[in-house]
Amino acid sequence: EKAIFAITKQKGVEVIATIKGTVPKKGVEEKPKEDFFKRIVTEIQSLAEKHNISDIVIASPAFWREETAKRMPKTLKEKVIFTSCSSATKRALNEVLKRKELAAIFERNRLAREIKAVEMLLEEIAKDRFYAYGIKEVEQAASAGAVSLLLVTDNLIKKLQEENRYLHLEKIMHDVELAKGNIMIVASDNEPGKTLDSLGGIGAVLRFKIS
Repeated sequence: EKAIFAITKQKGVEVIATIKGTVPKKGVEEKPKEDFFKRIVTEIQSLAEKHNISDIVIASPAFWREETAKRMPKTLKEKVIFTSCSSATKRALNEVLKRKELAAIFERNRLAREIKAVEMLLEEIAKDRFYAYGIKEVEQAASAGAVSLLLVTDNLIKKLQEENRYLHLEKIMHDVELAKGNIMIVASDNEPGKTLDSLGGIGAVLRFKIS
C-alpha cells in the first residue's frame, strides 16, 4: 500500500513525500510487522511541523480513515479534515481539493487565523511593545532577525508588483524566513485585511524591540 503527502502552493499541489507499507487484510489474522498507520501519523506530524501547516486533509478509504484517526493525538486531530478518495495519486489529490465543502472549511479556518494574527499585532501596538508596521519599520526589524510573525496584505503585494517593487518585499520575507519567523498573507477583502491595509499593508509581531 502507499500514502503520498503533498502541500498546496499557488501553482498547484506539490508531492513532498511518499511512503509504502503493509496494512492488515480483512479476514487475515496475521498482522504486519510494522504499524503502517502509525507511520502515516508520524509523517504527518513531522511534515506539519516542518512546513508550519495548520490545515490538514486526509483523503482515504473509510477503513484507513478510522485506523489513522485512532493513532492521532488530539492536538493533531483538531487540525485534520477527513474525506474520501479512491487512490493515492496526484490526480486524486487535485480532485479532492476541488470539493466545495473543503473550500468552505479552508476559508473559515483562514479567516479565523487572520483575525487572531491581526488582533495580536494590534495588542502589541496598544501596549507599545513588540511591533513594527509600514515597510521601513518592518524591513529594519526583519534585517535584525526580530520578526516572529510577518503579516502582509494581498493588496500590498499586488501594488508592489504593479510598481515593480516586489523584490523589496521579497527581501523582507526572505530575512524573516532565515530567522525562522512565520509569514501570513492576509486577504484585503475582509476586516483584518482592511485593518492591516490602514497600517500600510504590512506589520510584524517582534521577538524583541527595535530602537
